[in-house]
Amino acid sequence: MKYLEAWGKKVEKASQRNWGKYTDLLKETGANKKVINSIDQIRELHRNPLLHPEDTLIMAEALNLWAICCSTIQGMIADIEERFPNPSPEIIGMLPDETR
Repeated sequence: MKYLEAWGKKVEKASQRNWGKYTDLLKETGANKKVINSIDQIRELHRNPLLHPEDTLIMAEALNLWAICCSTIQGMIADIEERFPNPSPEIIGMLPDETR
């Protein structure tokens, strides 16, 4: 997860590469609480239940999930920009073109 890497954290063990571990590490870094809560909401309420092959979304549910994801991504970008006023080239590469 690039957002986690922006704070200098990385999950080395493949067995620990999961959204729960990512949010725990983000909490340690002091990342934006609203962003962490959004990521955890996506994990708990959307991602985990949708791992079951028989589960599907109707169009309205899919659009709502898309909106939550877009909002979370925007929060990640704002948090990175706020913390790193002079970002490294790696962070600049993660930001949308219009912010460069």
